[in-house]
Amino acid sequence: MEENLVAEIILDRVTNYCRDDDTPLQCMAKHSPDQLSVFANLLLAGKNDDILELIQKSDKTFLDKVQEEYNKLWKDTMVTDIGNNIADQLGLIAEYMMGYDEIDDGKKVRYLKGYVTVLDKFCKEINKYLDDSKPMSKGTLMDWLKKIGKAGSFSKTNYNDIMTYFVNYYNMLDDNDKLGILAIILDEIVNEMYVIEMEYIPNLLTE
Repeated sequence: MEENLVAEIILDRVTNYCRDDDTPLQCMAKHSPDQLSVFANLLLAGKNDDILELIQKSDKTFLDKVQEEYNKLWKDTMVTDIGNNIADQLGLIAEYMMGYDEIDDGKKVRYLKGYVTVLDKFCKEINKYLDDSKPMSKGTLMDWLKKIGKAGSFSKTNYNDIMTYFVNYYNMLDDNDKLGILAIILDEIVNEMYVIEMEYIPNLLTE
């Protein structure tokens, strides 16, 4: 069996295992490539005994290649999870505004427009870093996310703690992976701004 297929099977076992964990991202981080030899046997035993036997009988060259392939897949998964989680939190802000019954529709429109303005500035800033192939530092990214939370009246919730959690994992990865996360956030923000401007605000103005 090819090394990449073995790596795919192991990653599938890891993602299924971590999906049931209370902190799936933390679980994925614990199953990093450098820990592959520690957890592979445990996750494969009784489920993929043929793969387990192959690993146990293989030489170091084969195992190193499996770890290399697993590293690629694991990083792709981490990049996607971190990027989507941060973007999801930004999307919740607009939903929160729409459901805030203590303000009238006119104020909601003003808040949403102000929120879009901050998101647009963040998008332009991300584009600068992507164009330079240089990721934002942990501190810069967190500062922007706090600014966005404040614009969306989320600064008094546990929003900052949640974002700090995700940004800490962002900071664990290398520059290329960080750029991948920023690209995901950018795409999702563009989609979110479209929903706000073409759906949320028009609906409020017609009510």
